[in-house]
Amino acid sequence: MLDRPNSPRRRRSGLVLLVSCLALGTGSASASTLRLEPVLGTPGQALSIPVSLDSTDPCVGGVTFEVVHAAELTFTEASAADESCLLHAESIDDTTLRVGLLCPDLLHQLDDVLQLDFTLSSDATEGVLDLGLTFLAAADCNGSTIELSGEDGEVAVGMSCELPGDVYPDGAGDGVLDLRDFLLAGRKALLQTNAVGGHDLLCADFHPGATLCTTEAGVTRWCAEGGDGSLGLDEVALIRGLVAGTVEISCDPCLAALPVDQAFVPGDVAPLGDTNGVADIGDVVQCLRWSVGLDELPTDDVLLRADVSPTEDDEALEVVVGNDTIDISDVVQLLRASVGLDTLAWPRHELAVTIDAPAGIVGYRVGLDGWPLWAEVIGHEGAGCGEDDGDGLDEVVGLVTLTCTTDPDPVLESAGDLVVVTYRAPESVPLEGDDAVTLTSELVDAALFFVDAELGMEGRQP
Repeated sequence: MLDRPNSPRRRRSGLVLLVSCLALGTGSASASTLRLEPVLGTPGQALSIPVSLDSTDPCVGGVTFEVVHAAELTFTEASAADESCLLHAESIDDTTLRVGLLCPDLLHQLDDVLQLDFTLSSDATEGVLDLGLTFLAAADCNGSTIELSGEDGEVAVGMSCELPGDVYPDGAGDGVLDLRDFLLAGRKALLQTNAVGGHDLLCADFHPGATLCTTEAGVTRWCAEGGDGSLGLDEVALIRGLVAGTVEISCDPCLAALPVDQAFVPGDVAPLGDTNGVADIGDVVQCLRWSVGLDELPTDDVLLRADVSPTEDDEALEVVVGNDTIDISDVVQLLRASVGLDTLAWPRHELAVTIDAPAGIVGYRVGLDGWPLWAEVIGHEGAGCGEDDGDGLDEVVGLVTLTCTTDPDPVLESAGDLVVVTYRAPESVPLEGDDAVTLTSELVDAALFFVDAELGMEGRQP
């Protein structure tokens, strides 16, 4: 544990004394928070600890504080983000650093308002070194006292993460990726109700980085490039993908590229047995041969794609209705599509996931396993699923997953639709039989406990 001395304040240097005198002015109702950001450390190397300030006051004129740190850390220098500020920092013993910052116009909310540089001893062992804030004081630009609180930091030394994205339980992980990791990451990065720690940076600081490739199964491979010392919306979205199984954190190249789309594209019948994912002149010629009896009629699945007439207008689309035969009207319609006069599309369908009793659920993940390639998802609607806070839909071959949250508020107050998926397909996805889509789920309450509830699926026509 950190030792926060209760003894009278020690003798202060000139700058620290000046800031302290400012704080003797008339009291203010404003409140400020000084925060030591968590960092990662390697024994024997230098490290920088950012200090952030968040205040309701429009102008903070100065702050003083002391940092209590482990003996394995040796202070080297400090620097302010604003070069017009006066800064003084000195070690008063092996484990205490005193800092004073006086600025003519310090903004009320600043990330990395100053930076403290240390050297980590080569003898430091793997683990977490605490950084504590004490003797905090602040004044606004008029010399009035501002209430100043502190958020401690930490240095994670020589640690590694066994499973990227595994941030739950807080500060440790449990070797499993599930909905609780996504929700806790959101609380840290977006709601800011939980502090970001060294373990979080090890397991979830994925930016900067880049999408490296997509595997044959449709999994996106993200190559992280060292991290930036923070968690944000981008990390939350990536953890959602990790939980859903649609993202991998790796800089290894993919062994195979994503294949040509094998979905049922209306009119895409040629080359036979090896379609190319588009309706073109080759498809027109093949349909013409079938329509005049030159070639034997195709199998049922190919017939389904070739039977593109009649159609119904749906804004800019021609929605395929068909009449269970291939004739000259199909050839004409396909010719129009092949030269860009029409855009063919399958009819719209809906699949609703229902819940009987929400029971205080603040987040959920539902998986539609066995999702057919011929059903193209075009939209979704559900409680807490607006894609605003890292929520949303993920897809890989054979699986559609929705990971959504209204944390800290309940998702639903009563039974009803949890989420509705809209898709285009020649027919509804099967919910019974050998090829049926199956439902998996995780439901979590505000305490991040799993909740049992009865879920169901309903096929609908919009």
